[in-house]
Amino acid sequence: MMEYSVDLLSFRTKSKFVLVLGILLVLVAIGWFIAIWVRKGSASFFDWLFFILLLLNGVVQTSYGLGNPIERLFGKAFIRINSQAISIKTGVFDKKQTVKWSDIRSISYKPANFIVTKKDNSTCMLSMSKLGYSLIKEIKNVVSNMANDKNIPTEN
Repeated sequence: MMEYSVDLLSFRTKSKFVLVLGILLVLVAIGWFIAIWVRKGSASFFDWLFFILLLLNGVVQTSYGLGNPIERLFGKAFIRINSQAISIKTGVFDKKQTVKWSDIRSISYKPANFIVTKKDNSTCMLSMSKLGYSLIKEIKNVVSNMANDKNIPTEN
């Protein structure tokens, strides 16, 4: 049985520039706060707010620079195609779209989505508009091959 799985959040690459920028933001935030504390002896609400925002921005940029998307804290984004179902979740805040192979009558391919006709004559659109062209093409090939194995008609 063939299984195809892609973690859409793993496409981030490491960036030295963003990593250095993140570290500089953290250092500036800490240095600025120390300077305020030494000069005034205390920090106002706005000083605390500015410090926290600058520090948080530095941490997020450092995380991106290391290749770890911060979106992972909020959810997953993936493509999973196996012998039981097609599951697509293109963004961490997007709803997961799943169709079981046993429910599919036919599949039509459009430029950025699949239109699945189910055995109960209802249709379901699996959207891939947030994905790159090469990945969509790869997914279409996998779906086409699995549909052929299961004798499900497909049309372009």
